Amino acid sequence: MPTARGWAAIGAGIGLAAAWWGFGERSLLAAAAFVLLAVAVGVVYVRRIDPTLSLTRHIVPAAIHDGDRAVVALTLRSERRVYHAALVEEVATLGSARFTTDRIDPNVPTVARYEVRCRPRGVYRVGPARITTRDPLGLAERSRSVGAPDRLVVYPRVDPLEGLPLGRGQDPTTQAAKVSFSQTSGEDFYPLREYRHGDDLRRVHWPSSAKRDELMIRQLEIPWTSRALVLLDPRNDRYRG
Repeated sequence: MPTARGWAAIGAGIGLAAAWWGFGERSLLAAAAFVLLAVAVGVVYVRRIDPTLSLTRHIVPAAIHDGDRAVVALTLRSERRVYHAALVEEVATLGSARFTTDRIDPNVPTVARYEVRCRPRGVYRVGPARITTRDPLGLAERSRSVGAPDRLVVYPRVDPLEGLPLGRGQDPTTQAAKVSFSQTSGEDFYPLREYRHGDDLRRVHWPSSAKRDELMIRQLEIPWTSRALVLLDPRNDRYRG
């Protein structure tokens, strides 16, 4: 459709045609025809180049967490030369990016990049982009969507967890002490437990048995079980999408 400049040109052309009708001056008719024809050519131009435009999108990194920044790369191609194009792309609730270029050569990729801060977690719709093309004189323009939309998945933030302590402790399921790798008097120190029927008597720790007045067994392998605690936040206001 005509731009503001195009509508002004149409008004001027109609005025020149009216002046020709009133005064009969052929030069006025020629000027009116030239102006109106220029607008018509501009409309045809933007309609012809519009189907030749294509856009591809690439989002990095692939795994995005709450608070990270994602880089979106847009590649625009055209089979015909484009002299002016304005591109707008929105990421739902996260913002939008706008680009303009004065010229796109045939089959030469034009690349644009923008960053988006991903917060909070959720699923966001990216695109489709909307491109507006104009004729070289700026008399006509056309807007349409280009490129398929994508989904941006933002995972919950990952916080590093500290490892289990290296000191001694009790496993609540086995009542066994965790292995300690410290050395005392040049001999490895092993956790001890009470004697059970069937234990190998060669593993009896006699000094500790004498001190406690009961048989104590050196436990060489500890059935220590690592554990992890997973917390799930079900609040709706902490999730989008």
